[in-house]
Amino acid sequence: ILQKAEMKREAASEVRRALNTYTTNVNFNRNKYEFKGSKEEKSSMIRSDRLPTANDVIRSDLDSRDLFRNQVQTSLEDAKAEFLYIKKESGGDASKADVSELIGLLTD
Repeated sequence: ILQKAEMKREAASEVRRALNTYTTNVNFNRNKYEFKGSKEEKSSMIRSDRLPTANDVIRSDLDSRDLFRNQVQTSLEDAKAEFLYIKKESGGDASKADVSELIGLLTD
């Protein structure tokens, strides 16, 4: 059911499909990862048995990618909606349009 729903969302958004394709094709090594913290942090985490497993790291990375994809998608939808509103309000005459809100959305 979730895959069908995601396929429908992908059909409606090329950006979503592209980001999902990228995430699907990322290769992970399930047996190891590189810890980016300091030596002291790593030692402390090992002693307190808090060092994440490779699966934990992969899951976290994939979740972050999903969140990023959703933020990009929302930003694009907001910009599109603002563009359509400006176009409607200005009657298609760009010289009458206040595009400051749209510029703000596009530069965020």
